[in-house]
Amino acid sequence: MDNLFGRFTAFIEENSLFTQKDKILLAVSGGVDSVVMAHLFKRAGYDAAIAHCNFMLRGAESDIDEDFCRQLGKKLDLPFLSVSFNTRKIAKQRSISIQMAARELRYEWFEEVCVMLGYDCVATAHHMNDSVETFFVNLIRGCGIRGLHGIPVKNANRVRPLLFATRKEIEEYAAIYQIKFRFDASNEETKYLRNKIRHELVPKLKEINPLSEKSVFSTTKRIREAEQLFDFAIDQFRNKILASSGKKSVLNLIELKAAPGTATLLFELLKDKGLHADQAQMILEANTGAVFRSTTHRFLVDRDNLVVEPVPDGHNATEFSIEMGENLIVFDQGEVQIERKEDTTDKFPSTSYQVFVDESELIFPLTIRSWNPGDAFQPLGMKGKTKKLKDYFTDSKLSLFEKEKVRILVNNDGKIIWVMGHRLDDRFKIAPTTRSYLEFTFESK
Repeated sequence: MDNLFGRFTAFIEENSLFTQKDKILLAVSGGVDSVVMAHLFKRAGYDAAIAHCNFMLRGAESDIDEDFCRQLGKKLDLPFLSVSFNTRKIAKQRSISIQMAARELRYEWFEEVCVMLGYDCVATAHHMNDSVETFFVNLIRGCGIRGLHGIPVKNANRVRPLLFATRKEIEEYAAIYQIKFRFDASNEETKYLRNKIRHELVPKLKEINPLSEKSVFSTTKRIREAEQLFDFAIDQFRNKILASSGKKSVLNLIELKAAPGTATLLFELLKDKGLHADQAQMILEANTGAVFRSTTHRFLVDRDNLVVEPVPDGHNATEFSIEMGENLIVFDQGEVQIERKEDTTDKFPSTSYQVFVDESELIFPLTIRSWNPGDAFQPLGMKGKTKKLKDYFTDSKLSLFEKEKVRILVNNDGKIIWVMGHRLDDRFKIAPTTRSYLEFTFESK
C-alpha cells in the first residue's frame, strides 16, 4: 500500500499542481484524510504549513481537534496556523446554512493567510469518494453539465492532491504507518444529504458494481472533457449570433432557433446577465414585446431579436430645464449643445441628432423630458398633420427599450419642438422669414 506515496507525487507532477519552490498551505481538520495528506507532504519534502479552522460547533471536541492539529504540526515540524469562528452566529448574520458559513469562512481565511504570508496555494484533502459524492449531490439537486464534473483537481489557487485516491486507500495508508487522527461522529449522521449518499446510496451501488466509485469518477473526467468541448461550441455561437455594443446586446433569435439545444444555448449565452434556465424556454415561446427580468438585466423579445440591457438606474420621468442663453445641457440620456445663429440658411442637418429651430417660435424655459402616452406632435414633412408619439414609435418600429430612452424637447407653451434623435416638429422649422435660429446637437449615451 506504500505505492500511495508514489502515486501522490506522480499525480502532483502530472497535473502541475505546484513545484518544490512553492509554499503550500495545508487545510487540516484532524480527520484521517487531511492528516495523511500532511504526512505525505512532509515525506515529499514540500514547503508546507498546517492551517486549522475551529468552527466551535462541537463544544470541547472542536478545541481538542485544534490541539491535535497543533501537536501534529510539532510532530511533523511544520508551521501551524489556526483561527476560531462563531460559525452559528455568523451563519445567522449572513442568512445561510451553518455548512455554507463554515465553507465561506474557511476559504476566506485561507485567502487572507496566503496573501499575508506568501503561500502559493491551498491544498485540501478531497479524494475520489468526495468527488463521486459531489457528482450525486449535484445530480439529485438538478444541475447542468458543469455540476456533473465532480471536484476539479485545481481551481485557481486551490489544489486537491489526493483526488486520485479512494477513502479506503487513505485509511489503509494511515493503518500501515500507524498515523493517528481525530474521528468526527457527525460524518456518520445521515441527516445531511452528502452523508446519506455516502452511507446509503454508495453501498447500494457497490453491491451492483464493486468498482462503481472508480467508474463514476472516470465518468466525471469524461464529462469534464465534454464540458470543454461544450464551452468551445458556446463561444462559436456567441461570436455568430450575439452582437454587443456598449452595455447593450442583441441576440439573433432566428439563428438561435436553428441551432441544437436551443434553450440550453440561450441560457449559456446569457447566464452572465442573470438569465435563469426556466426563463430561457419562456423567451423562446414568447411573443414580440415580452419582457423578462433578472436582478441586473432586462430581456426584450423584439421581433426576430432578443434585446438585452442593464436595468436602468433612476426614473425616466426626470425633467431638465433649458434657460435662454444656455449652450450645454447634460441629462440622463446624454447631452445637448446649443448654438445661436443669425439669419437663415439653405443647409439642413444630415442627421436626426441635429435640428435647426426658428428662435422666434421658442418660449423659454424649454424642457427636456420623457414622453407620455398622450403626447402628440406635427412631424416635419407631414404637412401639419398631428400624430401621437406612440403611433409614431410603432411606425418607426422602436423596441420597448428604445421607446423608454426617447426624450422630447418641449416649448414653454407645451408644444413638442423635437423628438430628440428622431424628428423635428414642423411648427419650429426655419423658414424664409426666419431671422435667427438655434442649432441643437444631441449626443446620446
